[in-house]
Amino acid sequence: MSLIDLVAQNRQRLTAQLLPDSIAVCFADNTLPGPGTPALPGQPDALYWLTGLTQPSACLLLFPQHPEPRQREILFIERAAAWRTAPLSAADAAARSGIGTVHWLDELENVFAGLAPAAQHLYLSGGEGFGGAGASLPAAEQFARWCRWQYPRHDYQPLAPLLNTLRAAKTSAELEQLRRAAQFATAGFHRLLGAVQPGLTARQLEAELAHEYARTSLAWTLSLQPAAADARRAAPPQAGRAGDLLQVHLAVADELYPVFVTRTVPVDGQYSPRQRAVYDAVLRVSRGVGSYARAGLSPHDIQQHGDALLLSELQGLGLFTPEELQRYGPAYYLQQYTRPAVEPDGSAQAFGREPLPAGATLTVAPSIHLAAEGLSACIGNTLVLTANGAEELTAGVPVEADEIEALLEQESAAVPRAAAESAPAIAPLVRAPRTARSAPAAPAPTAAPASNTLRSKLWRHAYWLLLLPLLLDLGYSYVQHLNVPHDGDMVALVLPRIWIQQVLDEPFGLRALLKGESYVGPNRYFAHETLYLYMHNVPLALQAFVDPIYSTYMASAIAKIIIQIALLSLLAYYISEQFAFNPKYFLLAAILITPLFQTAGYHDQMGIIDRALTYTIFYALPLTLLLVYFIPFYRNLFTPAATPISRAWHIVLPVLAVVLALNGPLTPAVAGMMCGSLLLYLWWRNFQAQSLPGFVPRAVQAVKLIPRAVLWQLGWFILCGMYSLYIGTYNIENIATVTLGERYSKLYEGMWIELGRQPAFPLLVLAVLINTRIIRRNFNTVTSARILTAARWLLILSAIYILLLPLGGYRSARPYIVRRDSVMPVTLALVYLFGTSSIYLLYHLKRLYKPVYITALIGLMAFYSTSDISNLKENNCEVDSMRIIANSPEKIVHLEQDCSIMNWGTITDYKNSEEQSKMMKYWRIMKEEKLFYH
Repeated sequence: MSLIDLVAQNRQRLTAQLLPDSIAVCFADNTLPGPGTPALPGQPDALYWLTGLTQPSACLLLFPQHPEPRQREILFIERAAAWRTAPLSAADAAARSGIGTVHWLDELENVFAGLAPAAQHLYLSGGEGFGGAGASLPAAEQFARWCRWQYPRHDYQPLAPLLNTLRAAKTSAELEQLRRAAQFATAGFHRLLGAVQPGLTARQLEAELAHEYARTSLAWTLSLQPAAADARRAAPPQAGRAGDLLQVHLAVADELYPVFVTRTVPVDGQYSPRQRAVYDAVLRVSRGVGSYARAGLSPHDIQQHGDALLLSELQGLGLFTPEELQRYGPAYYLQQYTRPAVEPDGSAQAFGREPLPAGATLTVAPSIHLAAEGLSACIGNTLVLTANGAEELTAGVPVEADEIEALLEQESAAVPRAAAESAPAIAPLVRAPRTARSAPAAPAPTAAPASNTLRSKLWRHAYWLLLLPLLLDLGYSYVQHLNVPHDGDMVALVLPRIWIQQVLDEPFGLRALLKGESYVGPNRYFAHETLYLYMHNVPLALQAFVDPIYSTYMASAIAKIIIQIALLSLLAYYISEQFAFNPKYFLLAAILITPLFQTAGYHDQMGIIDRALTYTIFYALPLTLLLVYFIPFYRNLFTPAATPISRAWHIVLPVLAVVLALNGPLTPAVAGMMCGSLLLYLWWRNFQAQSLPGFVPRAVQAVKLIPRAVLWQLGWFILCGMYSLYIGTYNIENIATVTLGERYSKLYEGMWIELGRQPAFPLLVLAVLINTRIIRRNFNTVTSARILTAARWLLILSAIYILLLPLGGYRSARPYIVRRDSVMPVTLALVYLFGTSSIYLLYHLKRLYKPVYITALIGLMAFYSTSDISNLKENNCEVDSMRIIANSPEKIVHLEQDCSIMNWGTITDYKNSEEQSKMMKYWRIMKEEKLFYH
């Protein structure tokens, strides 16, 4: 949307709120940024919001009900002779604002006198004792006094509160401007981090940004402050030293819609232990405020929450004891060590203790200043409030200490390490270490050789080489799937048999619910329908390219590899989102976990993509869709960006919940546990954030603070799952002769068999435990805390899930309750924990131990990869047998080969081959039905 269209939309929003027969007069004001944010010249005031003009002396008159269209919007500007800068003509003002009627400002009273008698209500931006944030009151006040003197009988309404409300609630078009500014801010910050090094001056860092934004029309400003200086001082920053922290405050505006971001970075590339502790404390406060903030809360509420978090972190840093806090009070320590953590934008500042609307923007910039230690850390982000939380516009800017260190280390290779030019007007931000000088003059900067620059760029993108082994592994997996014989359940489900047809005719299991009828799989409609539709249609479609027999194996292999790629991609996405989603983390996660997808080797113990297509459709596919379902919740609650759940997701999720609930008993049980855990997590987070006296009031308030939309979504899924599990009790496949006690006895026996017969699954469990043990003993960062919390919850939920398995009934196909398909959710949880913990250690272990860990990791991956070797001629016998049957002139064919044909074992009675014969005829393998036996 163009700026003219945007401001025209804003004028329409304002006039829609005016009373009938009203005139509104808005003057330009001089909005200033709040404390803690860099001054951005030309930040949008109310007049800019309505006209797109930044003139310091201008005025807009709106009379939406005037019968003459040219009198409904009138712009007043100063005469050209009065301008100190380039003059603005009436034609230019009309072209920029989209307002056709333009007068000089000194004609305002005469024009207004001709319009006022036709109006009943006057909205003025002065004279009501509320001029807005930083309003230029003299002109507005003088006009308001003149109006009241000339027209005392009119009804006067304050304009500023109305404008503040409208401007605070950003429209989708305004949010797009902010997001675009955030993208530029992210790019600029990456550029700055690549340039930070000892010896550079403020002018040189500003030149980096100037080059980054040279081809844009952005307004931006940069403020740099060595953290060793007192951050509350207004004096320019003094020279720092290697080892200092540097606070980088960046403001970027697109069409004067500003985004603010602040980071505190180590000048020499590494945080000291104390610096890391202070920085992580500020980061936890930033995360806490960001997760707490949402529409409906006031700036005061959000600030109070931030203050409580800051006090807790200050105490954790050892700055005072609980007794000292009780003695001197919170205000004393907050004033001494911090500054306000929350700054609403100019329009939202007026809300005070009033709830903020959806679309309001906040700058969350908590900081801790330890002047005595020469330490100061600040983290600032711009948030957009929504009903379900807050969207962090600047989430793409690195914020974890480890990410900043890694980025500084990467970028430093591409930046020439040259001494700074002598610049007497600007003191160096950081001094390089003292070295012997042969001459008093500083050496001139030298450019890095072109070969080094090219080598650095290639090295930064070397991670794309991981695609090669990943694609080779997936290609081999496809060949493995292609050469697996057909399973014995597929024919009965695809034809289908009469009792399977009952499931396909009753999608929601209403016969079981209303009539109490028992039949096969009343809660498995979508699994049956998926397999039926796929194998009924895809093999026939593939016969345009391959022969009928081969088309059935190709269809099965394509389904398996698509599900494998989807599941692998989702797990890699979940793992990489734990850090900061980018292709590097994604590919590294994928290459780490792909050996764990066992098609041969240890498939019977920990197979995820089953050799049988039926089991892949019935188990792996629903779990893949379940991971899709939880993506918006995961991004909102457990990732650094804390992305709000979009409206599109709120439409898709209820439908997906119904589909997943009717995919068998496994998925609704897992989903119910996950949904309940998420609600418990949200309740506990809100409970800890409350300061109300008494357990019951805090518990009730914690429930009320759970976003309604999230509560309804998860609650709906739980209800669907309960319904599915209930109608599943009418499944005639359940064997009731095995008592519950006997089932638990078999579970106990099966656990030892599952863990003891092959080393693959125990080795994965051991790897996860070792990784989490190393992280817990050696690291204390925000990311490590998230990983350990996830490990704790997932391992507890996995244990609970296994203990609940006997309640799901007994099947002769799973004599010991636990099998690769029934424990697949536990396997996926372990794969996720292995991926997240391994990537964290790869990036954070000390250089002394990293080679040992990498060697062990490669050895583990090699163990799983070399074990997963298939017999690529495994289905040759079945293929040859089907060709013999198809080419035989006999109605009943005797087979010499001793291999199964779409059955669990050989068929010795030709009457039992009727279903296989019908299936082969349907797939066009043979023209007429032929029975066979071994």
